[in-house]
Amino acid sequence: SRQVSEATCGCGAMARCIVLCCLLWTVAAHSRPAFNESIARLFASTAQAAYCGDNEETKQQLLDWTCEPCKSNGVSVVPGSMRLINAPEMGQVNSSFIYVVRFNHPRHSFDHSKQGCLVVYRGSETITNWLHNFDIMLALANNSACPGCRVHDGFWKLTESTMPEVLRNLNEIGCVPGRAEEDELEGTLEDGPLPDTSSLYVTGHSLGAAMSQIAMYMLMDRGYDVKQAYNFESPRVGNAAWAENFDRKFSDKIPYFRVTSGEDPIVHTPPTFYPFDYVHTNYEAHIEQDGYILQCPNTEDKNCADRYGLEAICGVWYPWQGTLEAHIHQCIDKAHERHCLNKLAYGGDICHC
Repeated sequence: SRQVSEATCGCGAMARCIVLCCLLWTVAAHSRPAFNESIARLFASTAQAAYCGDNEETKQQLLDWTCEPCKSNGVSVVPGSMRLINAPEMGQVNSSFIYVVRFNHPRHSFDHSKQGCLVVYRGSETITNWLHNFDIMLALANNSACPGCRVHDGFWKLTESTMPEVLRNLNEIGCVPGRAEEDELEGTLEDGPLPDTSSLYVTGHSLGAAMSQIAMYMLMDRGYDVKQAYNFESPRVGNAAWAENFDRKFSDKIPYFRVTSGEDPIVHTPPTFYPFDYVHTNYEAHIEQDGYILQCPNTEDKNCADRYGLEAICGVWYPWQGTLEAHIHQCIDKAHERHCLNKLAYGGDICHC
């Protein structure tokens, strides 16, 4: 009877343990910041506006915050606070493009804040961007707070090289580390000094989405308070240690979402197999082709973007269908189209100003 009693007790303890684990998982799941479609639309048009820096006409519209994506998102920026950052490389003046700006009383606030600063990274537009994209070897992250972390060498170098200008421009418009958020903020920079703030809202598309994740680390290390970040169609950025550390510092604490859409192939790169061993960060929100948005609890979720592969875009080449070169060109065109389609963006094309 003693054996039966011990067995019963053991079974009871195991049952209680299972119930407790389920309860803890449920509490953790519900305590995570929730995905907000309205906020996602706001971030999407904000990321889209970075493509307005590609020519002089639309660049001026971005400076004035009168571009179509700018007007559509309802964010009121502080006049005189827009700063455009061009990173020249290999003779290309506009190789990489970033903008920072202060917002003031947005119509659809990011998180009901009265103030904050946007840091926005553009996606791939130039040859030098693609050279960085293909620099896919994992490099050791120069960050003592992230042991064992390795990140995409090209993404890291590009983010690190542009960070001094990002910091300088943030400081210039009163976005400085370690400052408490003021309850009220009105006026313009021309009216006189505004209260400093350390509250940042970060976004980007494609290459810009990858850079934004690395930038979040760098900015946090310097004392900034990253309040929210949604990025769009991000490639993988680093290894499992990087993804786990990122989740602990950001994804599990603030509203951070990696938004994917349809059959976009870029989100499946770089590869997960050895010797690359890339892993996505959490949490994915996947836009189905009918516009429905799935929230995905797993890092590499087979119910979301991971259920598609490159074959969904390219298909299989057969000689009787045409030349291999024509097939590759068709594949590239389709991949670019799918990579830019996003129902949350203004006009549905996040790559177009």
